[in-house]
Amino acid sequence: MKRNIIFMALSAALLLAFACQKEDTYVPGKPTVENDNVYFSPDNGTSAVLAVDETEVTVLLSRMDSTDALTVPVTAWTSHPAAFELPEKVEFAAGAATAEYKIKTTDSLAMFVNYPVRLSIPEELTNAYDTLDVYPRFALNVVKEDYKTCAKGTWIDYFMYAGEEAAEWEQALQYSEILDTYRFPDVWYPGYSVEFKWDGKGNPEMAAAYTTGVEDSTYGMITANTVDATYADDTFVLNFEWTVSAGSFGAAPQIFVITEKL
Repeated sequence: MKRNIIFMALSAALLLAFACQKEDTYVPGKPTVENDNVYFSPDNGTSAVLAVDETEVTVLLSRMDSTDALTVPVTAWTSHPAAFELPEKVEFAAGAATAEYKIKTTDSLAMFVNYPVRLSIPEELTNAYDTLDVYPRFALNVVKEDYKTCAKGTWIDYFMYAGEEAAEWEQALQYSEILDTYRFPDVWYPGYSVEFKWDGKGNPEMAAAYTTGVEDSTYGMITANTVDATYADDTFVLNFEWTVSAGSFGAAPQIFVITEKL
C-alpha cells in the first residue's frame, strides 16, 4: 500500500511538472522590408579548381538596388579554417550591382583535397520570402590540382545516356604531372571523373570500378566496373559492367576518340 501511495505521488508531480513547462513559441522569420536584396550571383560555380600557383577564389554577390555604397557582412564557414582567409564583409560601390568576395588560400591548402566553404548573408539584407530564384546562402567546393587538358575529343556513350542510338558529347582528356595520372573529368556527372594510368601508347591501366555520380531512381548509385580497356589509333575503348546495389545491367562500352592533341 505504501509503495502505491509513493508511485501515485510521483506520477502527480511529474504531470504537474510537464503541465508547468513553457510551451515552445513559434518565432516567424523577419518580414520582407525594403532593402538592397543582396544575394549570391547565379553565375557562381559550385566548384573552384585552382592551379598550383593560384591562391584566390572570387565569389560574386549581386543586389537589386545599387544606388548607394553598401557594406555587407558575410558569415563564412569551412571544415579547415587554416586553409583559407575568409573576409567578414564585402563592399558594394555606389552604383555597382555586383561585388567580389575574395577568398584567399594559405599554404595549409593541400593538393588534391576537396575543401567545403559555406557563405551566407544576414537575413535583414535579403528578401528571402519574395525571391525564389536567387539565394542568400552559397556552398562552394575548393580543390587545388595540376591537371591540365592534354587532348580534346568525342565521348561516345553506349549505356549511360544512350537511347536506341549512342549518345555523344565533347570531352577533355587531362594529365597530372604530380600524380602521373590521366583522367576524363566530369564524364557522366559533375565532380565524378575516370582516372587511369597510361604511357601514351599502349592500353590504359584502369581502376577496378568508378562511381558515376548518376543514380537509378529505384536502385541508387550506378557503378562502372572495368571489364577491359584498349587504345589504338587515337581511340580509347572502355568496356564497363554497369551495376547497382540490386545487381547488374550488363556490359556496354564507352568510347573516346581524340580529335585534337594539345
